[in-house]
Amino acid sequence: MKLLAWVVALVMVAGTVEVVRADEPAIKVLNSGKEGTRTELRFKPTKGAKRSIVLTTTGTRARGGNGKVGKAEATPGSKLTVALEVTDVAASGDITSRITYRELETIKSKGASADEAKQQEAVLSLFKGVSVVAVTPIAAS
Repeated sequence: MKLLAWVVALVMVAGTVEVVRADEPAIKVLNSGKEGTRTELRFKPTKGAKRSIVLTTTGTRARGGNGKVGKAEATPGSKLTVALEVTDVAASGDITSRITYRELETIKSKGASADEAKQQEAVLSLFKGVSVVAVTPIAAS
């Protein structure tokens, strides 16, 4: 929660947040597919390309202590609509993008706390119109 409060405060002060590049991409392959059916992922972004992306989340959580986890609880979901614009593609293939949060809404989930949904709505409302610049490193093949 402290991290979320720090991010919200930073966004409110800065308006735009520059995201620094990580040492390596953080993608976990859950299922690599059957041998012989895999193909190389091909993605060729171009400077100026624009997309609108809608991300919908739902979830549950379980809390506990002393090595015991309690019953799973429903949590409010969210629906985020973002505009993505590729602002640069470096010779190395690294992609610089501007991501702007357009619409953010809470999806009430059956069994989720109404108070938690209200808190989430308040936090999401802070991000409407916020832009983030991100660099996606592309490893050389």
